[in-house]
Amino acid sequence: MAKIRIHELAKEFKMNSKDLVARLRQMGYSVKNHMSTLEDKEVNEIRKALKSKDIERKKGTSAAPQKSTNKTESKETESKQDFRTRSIVRKEEQRQQKKQTQKKILAKVSSSSRRRTKKKRRDYTRAAERAAEVKV
Repeated sequence: MAKIRIHELAKEFKMNSKDLVARLRQMGYSVKNHMSTLEDKEVNEIRKALKSKDIERKKGTSAAPQKSTNKTESKETESKQDFRTRSIVRKEEQRQQKKQTQKKILAKVSSSSRRRTKKKRRDYTRAAERAAEVKV
């Protein structure tokens, strides 16, 4: 009797493991997360139930509950979308800040190396001038 993990079953149905966990909870299975295991008997029952729902969806007679026009549900979806857009904007700002700090660091490093090379050139020219004075 082999046990199958939920994430493996989700791959089989080409769906997200979180969605499968939610469906299994609705069906009455005691599932905690994607790593929970299921017996062969349970897996066969789940396969039959999910395949029948998928077939009904393809035919057009949806067994899934239809969308309600609840204001709370629409607000939740809007808040989720707002959260996503805010998180995307926040990540982009963080990337920009990181680029700016990297540019500042590179500018400091490159300017200090430029100073050194200028100093070396000055020292070299002074040494050459002194050597020319000594020869004369």
